[in-house]
Amino acid sequence: MIRTRVCEVFGIDIPILNAPMASAAGGELAAAVSAASGLRFIADPAPYMPAARAGVETLTADAEARGYRSA
Repeated sequence: MIRTRVCEVFGIDIPILNAPMASAAGGELAAAVSAASGLRFIADPAPYMPAARAGVETLTADAEARGYRSA
């Protein structure tokens, strides 16, 4: 298994990160990356507020389904 400083700092198993790519980096992508023990990001929501809100809800639901509490 690959262990890097990124893994140590962020407490992840595999150094998988997704980049916030405008509307392409929504909640579904972030949830999939998180499920793979990666560090996930959602793109800047300003131009896409309804989609961003839905993405955050998707990511939150996925995290809660896997036993994480939302802040």
